[in-house]
Amino acid sequence: MDSATPAFKHFQLQHQLKNRIRILTPVLKNDPERGYIFEILLKKRPEITDVRSVFEIGSVAIEFDGSRLPKKNLL
Repeated sequence: MDSATPAFKHFQLQHQLKNRIRILTPVLKNDPERGYIFEILLKKRPEITDVRSVFEIGSVAIEFDGSRLPKKNLL
């Protein structure tokens, strides 16, 4: 993580594009049930267009409509 990337308490921002971010969180690692609940909660927001998780490593990719949900509000 570089100095321009903010630090967060429960996750690390791994990758970011204009309308997509990938986070890594130990909270979801090897916990599919918690991960599915997290996905469901994210998908309830109309601004979020897709959520993909890899529970083995605690990774979540979130695609969103940046015109309706600024990245700073998502994080």
